[in-house]
Amino acid sequence: ENFCGASVIVPDLEGVLYLKEDGKKSWKQRYFLLRASGLYYSPKGKTKASRDLVCLVQFDNVNVYYCKEYRNKYKAPTDHCFILK
Repeated sequence: ENFCGASVIVPDLEGVLYLKEDGKKSWKQRYFLLRASGLYYSPKGKTKASRDLVCLVQFDNVNVYYCKEYRNKYKAPTDHCFILK
């Protein structure tokens, strides 16, 4: 689906997701925050202080891919996988 334009409302969501960074072999649990400007995570636990957040992706131009085969292909720890590119 394509979500763009000023009329889209992104709810503030937060919670734990698994993250596999480029060049890394293992998945790590990280605390994520979804904001209108992008997806952020905290490498320091559940802190919400903006100085401690790392921007994973900004939503100005991003594609989301999801598929059931990602668990096997990327050795994901769960069946619910998506890729942001």
